[in-house]
Amino acid sequence: MVYRSTWGKWDFAVVLNLSGVIFVMRTHRFSTQACLIRLSFSKIHSYAVLEWNDRNGDGEVEPNEIYLVD
Repeated sequence: MVYRSTWGKWDFAVVLNLSGVIFVMRTHRFSTQACLIRLSFSKIHSYAVLEWNDRNGDGEVEPNEIYLVD
């Protein structure tokens, strides 16, 4: 699978939880912020791919714009 990002509009992050140590691989700062927001209200048990899509066009990461990719 190929994931493409667009600065300020669409971004992805891979999150890995190894015994409580969280690793984040991302492309831009938007997915870093999305990951921190997601981790503040939901645990990631082993790994996850997160998608941020700026639906309202304001360039800000908001909780309702963060999705878990299957």
